[in-house]
Amino acid sequence: MRIFKNASYYHQLSKYSFNDVKNVYRELSSEMKGHPVKNFTDKSVIKLSKDFDAGTRSIHSDFDTTSQFGLFYNFTSDALSLNQLSQLLQLTNGITLIKEYGPKKINLRAAPSAGACYPIEIYVISNNVTDLGKGLYYYHPIDHSLLLLKNESFQENIWDATFRLDFLKQVPVYLIFSNILIRNSWKYLSRAFRYSLQDCGYILQNLTLATGSLGLAANLLGDFNDQKLNSILDFSPAQEVALSVAAIGKPENFLKTAGYAFGMMEKAENQVGSTEDPQYLFYLQSSHEDPREGLVKVEVKLPFKKAPAKRKILQEVISLPAPQQTFTDTTFQLIHQRRSVHNFLRIPISISDLSTILHYIYQIPSLYNFPAFNTYLVINDVENLPNGIYFYHPVKHQLELLKKGTFRGDISYLTLAQDAVFNASAAIFFSVDFKEIDIFSDRGYRYAHINIGMAGEAVYIIATALKLGVRGIGNFFDDELKTFFRIDSSDEHLLGGVVIGRS
Repeated sequence: MRIFKNASYYHQLSKYSFNDVKNVYRELSSEMKGHPVKNFTDKSVIKLSKDFDAGTRSIHSDFDTTSQFGLFYNFTSDALSLNQLSQLLQLTNGITLIKEYGPKKINLRAAPSAGACYPIEIYVISNNVTDLGKGLYYYHPIDHSLLLLKNESFQENIWDATFRLDFLKQVPVYLIFSNILIRNSWKYLSRAFRYSLQDCGYILQNLTLATGSLGLAANLLGDFNDQKLNSILDFSPAQEVALSVAAIGKPENFLKTAGYAFGMMEKAENQVGSTEDPQYLFYLQSSHEDPREGLVKVEVKLPFKKAPAKRKILQEVISLPAPQQTFTDTTFQLIHQRRSVHNFLRIPISISDLSTILHYIYQIPSLYNFPAFNTYLVINDVENLPNGIYFYHPVKHQLELLKKGTFRGDISYLTLAQDAVFNASAAIFFSVDFKEIDIFSDRGYRYAHINIGMAGEAVYIIATALKLGVRGIGNFFDDELKTFFRIDSSDEHLLGGVVIGRS
């Protein structure tokens, strides 16, 4: 199998080392530039209702249902209601709490975002939604409204941009998730694209759970003709780009088989020493288009069912108790309750809580049914579990003890001296073997970050159900943290993580 180099080059370029962070410290710690949202003038506004209840389905049922979404569905011809669409948008990236600090109001979203930069926007292509005309809409999260951008049918256009797959031909509604690059690149520089992809994953995990709760299904797409899709939305080059698409409808049956072909650059031009924004340059290098002469042609067959390589157990193993499956709050309630915790009480969590969180991490639908990430842990304070460094084996639901000891100071330093990491009961980090995602070419790097974002949001939701606090971790010294977890392979890299504890 060909090893595509652009993802490896971008990953290397966007790593943090001590000297790198020291040199850009002011950018990393600058005052936040507000909670951004796009504003369009002279557009028709459709105010969306918030008149919906908390739902009745349990979070366990919704995880169980949506874990199958990676296999793709054929949809019925049924329309979506405007109320269903409204609820999906609000629970995906809408405002779930407004905090007031004197005259200042802070809008808190349904999904977390690195540095509260919120670079992800949502566009709606309506094909068959009751009380909503066909067209392209922008979702305004602050006002919870839709702005009509183009009053025409885009069914043929979006189908063409997603490689003309039959099961995508008649879709009631598409949600398109874009990234406005400047919103977080001013703060995180070349690393920003990694965070945008994970932010997109946080949002997609909320979307799948909310969709499942409403008796609908979501076909999550990471692959499309980038140029065609960006053109449909009139994006300006190097400013805003499409990251993912979700086709929403009522499921009829699972997709049996489908296939398509795309073209991609074999070797990027002007890669080393380019003056282009590194994150935008990598976006271009990982873009796909229709096959043509001069491009590498790649054949894809769906549904995709390859499992990641199994890892041998070499150290002491601890079997975890059965995960909890009964929760008080519904999915909708938990999404509204979810918050990022700024610090933790140094009070232990139970091994049952940790077992439950680890179980649900691997119940996400993941792009193309390919959860090719590994999970490492630092245990600081979990009842009936020795402190130390661990590797999680999801199939057997076991922890492998890599090294016993107390590592609060180590893991805090490696994550840029964050107090929250020092005080947390456990830190969970996700790694990816680049050889495992190579089948998707450089695009696999995008999928890997989106998937671990979905896994991170699963931690947020389940920890919230267990009355625990969570915080996402994206800042760390890449190579030093890899050494800390004893990752010897040159192909395996850490991409992000979360910390949990009582708050």
